[in-house]
Amino acid sequence: MMGTGAAITAARIDQLRIAGVTVTNNGTKTTFVGTSGDYWQFGTIGTNTSHSLNSENDVFIVGELEVDGNTFHDGKIIMGDNTAFSLGAAEDTTEQYETSDADALDRRLILPRIDLNGNNVPVYTIGDLSVFGMDLGLFDGVAQPTIAMIEKDAKYFSSSAVTSDDGGATNEMLATGIGTNAAIGDIIRVTAGTNAVVGFYVVDVVDSANEVTLSTNWTTGDVSSGVVVSYHDFTMLSADGICTRDTDGHASASSGEIDRDGWLNIDNVRETGQLYARMQSNWWRDTADGDSPDFAAYTVGGN
Repeated sequence: MMGTGAAITAARIDQLRIAGVTVTNNGTKTTFVGTSGDYWQFGTIGTNTSHSLNSENDVFIVGELEVDGNTFHDGKIIMGDNTAFSLGAAEDTTEQYETSDADALDRRLILPRIDLNGNNVPVYTIGDLSVFGMDLGLFDGVAQPTIAMIEKDAKYFSSSAVTSDDGGATNEMLATGIGTNAAIGDIIRVTAGTNAVVGFYVVDVVDSANEVTLSTNWTTGDVSSGVVVSYHDFTMLSADGICTRDTDGHASASSGEIDRDGWLNIDNVRETGQLYARMQSNWWRDTADGDSPDFAAYTVGGN
């Protein structure tokens, strides 16, 4: 209301000015403009910015800010030293620039500790859009901080109705569609099932669209309601070591998407197994010179 008691409406004026603040509306947007050279502050009077806010286009919020919709940033997002950027409702994962060691300032990704139920795992997963919102079914119970890279096809098969019918321990695995997109060397994780042995397994033979044979036994008897997920490939890096991909037979130029030196692959399907390394524009394997498993006696041999 103005002093005369008349209401301020768009029909009467198109601009309002109060204590150096101009409010205008053009029918599309409402604009608040402060005094030139001054920044906007919301919160406790007397609190000053510690950065370079010096324009009527700059805003300083003293307390917290909550946004229920999307935010769009066309410039940089700058976090202060030792200030965490957190994800998760309980700030489960954080990232920050840490300065506690003055001789070794470092950027830290801080993953959650595994909880009593084993389902809050310290895994940083890297994949393409295919993993968005996907129940990976891979990392239950992981306790070591781990970086995992998922192959582009991600989880290509999953089922809670996997069976075996050989009457005892077997490497035969049966399920509708389990072999349709499978390849030798694929990784299958078993997480549950009557008479099933929970763990990771490697496909040794693709028998049919509904059957695969693993490189090791996965049962103690006939299995019912087996729960599995299947992947062509994924790599894990943790404090325990590196788990790289499996191949069917010796590695070749097609074993890495980029044909260059430096790759490591494991032929985990052969009965004896081989470790392959890409060096000097060729794939080489470890060959025992001494008694196995005397790894100190291993040298690099030809493929």
